Amino acid sequence: MTSCLNLKRFLTSVVMGLVGMAFFSALCSCEKEDDFVLSVSPSEMSQGIGHKGGTYSLLILSSDVWTVEVAAEAASWLHVSPTEGAAGECIVQLTVDGHEGEQPRVGTLTFRSGELSRTVTVTQQEWVLLPGSDGVDEMPVEPW
Repeated sequence: MTSCLNLKRFLTSVVMGLVGMAFFSALCSCEKEDDFVLSVSPSEMSQGIGHKGGTYSLLILSSDVWTVEVAAEAASWLHVSPTEGAAGECIVQLTVDGHEGEQPRVGTLTFRSGELSRTVTVTQQEWVLLPGSDGVDEMPVEPW
């Protein structure tokens, strides 16, 4: 009877140990996309970017190395620095050149880290001459 009890305790210990190991292994070895972080703030820039352009800051939070790419159609007027970084927090400087067009222009930045990507849309307002403005300072001058 005692040997049956000992065998039962032994088998129960083995089964419990295997269940525990399987559970622990599942928790530790399963890397899901949710475990990785890539966050860009703000995620859209359309308010306050006037025709004169300027320099703006984006906060990047990533759990791995990251890169940023400016869409080809915006590469002539949108500039970022740095274009890559390590895991952690980083401030990216976005410089928007002046715009004398009659329509707003839109460009995108794509941040990538591993399998994750985030897109930031940048909208710059068109050049507008307001009645009653100082005129000469606001108007582009063209040669005769």
